[in-house]
Amino acid sequence: MTAGDVSPFDSLLANALTEITGRHPEYFSHRTLDVPSFDVLQKEYGGYPLFSACSRNEIIAVVSAGLTYFGEHGVPVRSNVAQTDQISSMLLRSIFDARSAERGDLPLKATPSGELTFAEVLCGRYSLERTPSGVCYVLAKGSGNPLLIVSAIGLPSKLWLRLLNDPSLDRRCLIVQDPGGLLFEGGVPHSASLWQDVQSIRDVLLTEGMSKVDVLAWCSGARVAVELARAMPERVASLMLVAPTFHGSAEVEKYASPFEDTLPNIHKMLIQDPPRGRSFLQSMAQSAPMWDLSALKYEPEKCVKAVLSLPPHAFAKDLTVPFSAVEDFKNYMKRADTDKSYDVGGALAGIRCSITLVTGTHDGLTNTHAARDLLARHAKDVAHITILGAGHHIHLLQYGYFKYILDCALAHITPLKTFRLRISRLAQPTTVLSPAQFA
Repeated sequence: MTAGDVSPFDSLLANALTEITGRHPEYFSHRTLDVPSFDVLQKEYGGYPLFSACSRNEIIAVVSAGLTYFGEHGVPVRSNVAQTDQISSMLLRSIFDARSAERGDLPLKATPSGELTFAEVLCGRYSLERTPSGVCYVLAKGSGNPLLIVSAIGLPSKLWLRLLNDPSLDRRCLIVQDPGGLLFEGGVPHSASLWQDVQSIRDVLLTEGMSKVDVLAWCSGARVAVELARAMPERVASLMLVAPTFHGSAEVEKYASPFEDTLPNIHKMLIQDPPRGRSFLQSMAQSAPMWDLSALKYEPEKCVKAVLSLPPHAFAKDLTVPFSAVEDFKNYMKRADTDKSYDVGGALAGIRCSITLVTGTHDGLTNTHAARDLLARHAKDVAHITILGAGHHIHLLQYGYFKYILDCALAHITPLKTFRLRISRLAQPTTVLSPAQFA
């Protein structure tokens, strides 16, 4: 390794640190990374393979190396603390996962560096196509199995650039323009339904002659993916649902979703008091959410949880595109209302393929418990992977873990349990997949 090289261990720790600073750049100006005693660490993590395979001195060396890295990158460290907060726990767990990856025990890779524009990606690995009926789509050049990406309603496709440009992905990515939105810019300039979205995707699959496709869906794209798998069971090989929302398809009282529950009130305000509603929308779209860290010393636990639920600061503007114009927001709300009438349970009961549910422990936008319970109640083959310390934007903030889980889902195997990954099965397939390791 030359002086300019960065070890896999350090690269993965850099990713973990960015998960926090990418949400709130000033977090570590206010808080420390709190580390308990070795005995506490052993009691909490002693059941993991890394601990059982290493001596006390080796484990201490691993922790010391991780803390040294964080300290050299602006993170103040406190040792022998009686109780650690959730961000400290997440960073400690990341140290152990990074060492497991460096040892070759865990196929976890650091996030690729460098950012590309959509134009650069299109000019390289992708082409812009159109079906005879006029549906636009982006498809990777070459041959191989396709991976259909169904994004959240109204969000720009640039949010998937990291995956689209990942050379380690053994799939041809496909993104189809939905009838209500714009393929690259995002927004919801037109009114469209879930069934129109599915029809557009069906048009592309038939045009390209795709007999089998794996489907990756995020947030509100989950209903589209579920309906596609129900309607075209012979063509959908697998579903991976990332931070899905089925808001309105489960009991509202039982599955509260503060962000989604608030949107109808904003919509009502737009109708009853347009100037005030427009002003509220404008502030929503222009200001990136940021937690007031000055309150940390008074309510540290509450503030730490709030930081973990924040979106990536660099993408804040892109994530509010559906709320940037009054008409777009009205179309967005119309779509949300019609989606509520969709029978998620009935559709899940008819799906034949395997389903991977991926959620974070701190999703501040959707109630992923509703998705978990619906899948457990109605679906036939569901693995649930929870990423500790992740929120709603997993493919943006936890890309290394996201990519590892995706690779496993495409290979029809279950990910390994790690210090940050919890694995459970919500519904058992009729034939057992191997290898399988469950928490």
